[in-house]
Amino acid sequence: MVSIFLIYFGCDLIPNAVDPPVDEIVISNNLIHKDTLYYNLDSLMSQLNKVIGTPQLLTISDTSKVNIVSVSKNNIIFYGKEQGPSLLKFQVNSDYSKSVLYFDLSVIACPGELDCLGRCNGTALIDNCGVCNGDSDCACPGYPDGTEKDCNGECGGGAYLDECNVCDEDYSNDCVQDCSGNWGGNAVVDGCGYCDDDQSNNCEDANSVLLELFTNVGCSPCVPVNHILDDILYDYDQNITIIRYHWNSPLPIDPMYDYNPADVELRRTMYNILFCPVVLINGVHILNGQSPVENNANSIVLSEIAQESDMYLGHTYDLSASGDSIIVDLEVRPFNTINDVVKIWAVVVEDSIEYAAFNGELIHMQVMRDLNSSAEFSSLTKDEMYTSRISLLKPEGYSNDNPFFYVVSMVQSVQTNKIYQSNRVHSLLPVSH
Repeated sequence: MVSIFLIYFGCDLIPNAVDPPVDEIVISNNLIHKDTLYYNLDSLMSQLNKVIGTPQLLTISDTSKVNIVSVSKNNIIFYGKEQGPSLLKFQVNSDYSKSVLYFDLSVIACPGELDCLGRCNGTALIDNCGVCNGDSDCACPGYPDGTEKDCNGECGGGAYLDECNVCDEDYSNDCVQDCSGNWGGNAVVDGCGYCDDDQSNNCEDANSVLLELFTNVGCSPCVPVNHILDDILYDYDQNITIIRYHWNSPLPIDPMYDYNPADVELRRTMYNILFCPVVLINGVHILNGQSPVENNANSIVLSEIAQESDMYLGHTYDLSASGDSIIVDLEVRPFNTINDVVKIWAVVVEDSIEYAAFNGELIHMQVMRDLNSSAEFSSLTKDEMYTSRISLLKPEGYSNDNPFFYVVSMVQSVQTNKIYQSNRVHSLLPVSH
């Protein structure tokens, strides 16, 4: 009963709790105009043996001259925005007491000079690039940092490198991608729809004129005709093919006739040749004798070259596995339907045969050594692909590396002898079919 009595009356004897007394701390300092003042609260509170929370700025504070940059329980940072006095009041709470911090600050003018950042007696300078407090690491001294030279070496210039590494300011001449996706490439889509940069197999450029000459080592008028054809071939090399058939007339002995008399006679009979020289242009223009060749051959050749090509004709050739024959693979793609019975021919010719002829010729070119043909085609349909393989006898001295031997191919009408296309330079088309 005594214990209960004391506890009951003890409650009435304890006074109500009251706020602890307020410590007032006044800190006076000067703050330079347009500069910052860093105040360390840790140091102050350590001296007062207090642990505080983050100070709270009281509303009666005068912030007209000073801005509060940041406040934490460790420090306060002030910025002097205008010259003059400023009184700022903070309340600081600790576990057992309250404190009021008065910052009596005077914002004064810089006693020295402002640097380029506006700091009093600061060290920031304008660098060589015209940038305040920059690192002078610029491609263009006197220009702002980051200013680069263009591809012509001009600071701040507008020239640039296009995809083909051409440097200028002209967008209109920038290189473009060719059909194979290469920037500045030369590949084009030809008339057969194939994209490459090989001009030799362009369908629209593949028109070739075939000149066939019947000649003989004892034929004096054949000499100027030989040279006229050589000149035409020199002038229009990519569009001209020549085959020369040596026939035993007027001399009964021509060693180049003896290379292959059967095929010479075959072609002579096809064209009904009775003497030398005779030149046939694409199988239908027949020029008998020296004078017609001199007067008409060049103009007829030019006229034939100007004609639209009827087809693409390409071939490749190689020695057979046994090495005793030449295997020629050919393909034809007509640009228009050919309603005619035709054959594909392959001819192996030899250049630069040395022989002192009766007529004074010493070197003989484009001499037919062997020829053969495919089976007949009753017609050729537009845009279809026709292929053939022809075997030729390998002449003595022939090899894949001998530049004096090559193959000529032609597509010829069985009925009229017209040659629709001939070729000595165009390969098979560059894609599989």
